[in-house]
Amino acid sequence: EVQRWPLRKGKLYVVGNAGGGAANFVVDHSSISRKHCTVQLDGPEPMVIVTDLGSTNGTVVNGQKLMCAQKSRGAAKGRLARPLAFPAFAENLMRLGECLDDFKVVKL
Repeated sequence: EVQRWPLRKGKLYVVGNAGGGAANFVVDHSSISRKHCTVQLDGPEPMVIVTDLGSTNGTVVNGQKLMCAQKSRGAAKGRLARPLAFPAFAENLMRLGECLDDFKVVKL
C-alpha cells in the first residue's frame, strides 16, 4: 500500500520516526531516523524537493538514491545532503531506509 503525503506550497515537512515528535510525517519503522529527510513543494512550476538529513539507511526517490557528500577536512565530520527536485505533477514514489512501504507526495 502506498501512503500519500499532501504538501502545501512553501512549507517544509520533516519525515521521520515517532521518536521525539520532530516529524510532520511519521514512518513507524526501525530503519527510519528521527529526522530522516525533508520534503517541500516550491517554485513557479511546482517542484517537490527532497533532502536526506544524513539518515543512516538513506532515501530513494523513483529508484534514485539521494547522495550525501562528505564534508571537507576542515569541517565537522558528517554528511552534507544534496537535494533532489522533481516535478510535482509526475508520479513520484519515495522509499525510506529499509521500510518496504512506498510513499507518494501529492500537491494539495
